[in-house]
Amino acid sequence: MANEDKIKIWIHIANLKPLELSVSRSDEPLLRSAEKNVNSLWEKPVNSSIIANTNTIFNLGCALSLFPMLTTYERLSRRIVKDEPVKESKFKDEMEALNPVFFNTPALALQSCYKALLAILAASRTNIERSF
Repeated sequence: MANEDKIKIWIHIANLKPLELSVSRSDEPLLRSAEKNVNSLWEKPVNSSIIANTNTIFNLGCALSLFPMLTTYERLSRRIVKDEPVKESKFKDEMEALNPVFFNTPALALQSCYKALLAILAASRTNIERSF
């Protein structure tokens, strides 16, 4: 394409500053049509269903475009977040002592509640001391 086939045009999109483009004469009608279509979309009212549908299409597009990289992301996340064994609570025995079987005997129920309460208070105190 020769340099003399190119022309300078200004594209006006919405309220933005006009864009100066250097295009071939044969491409000008296509660009003017695109400019007209974009500006007509800009002037249309938008309601919540259009926003929701656009968001859904965008999210599906992102999910489909990232789907081929799924195994790579899985390996990367496993490297970043290591699986560590869950530590067993040192207050597990006290919490298991709150067995509904003991609720029929008030003395055992109160004793179990008292031990559980002491365990909870000890854990709370430990956490408060750690925070300072």
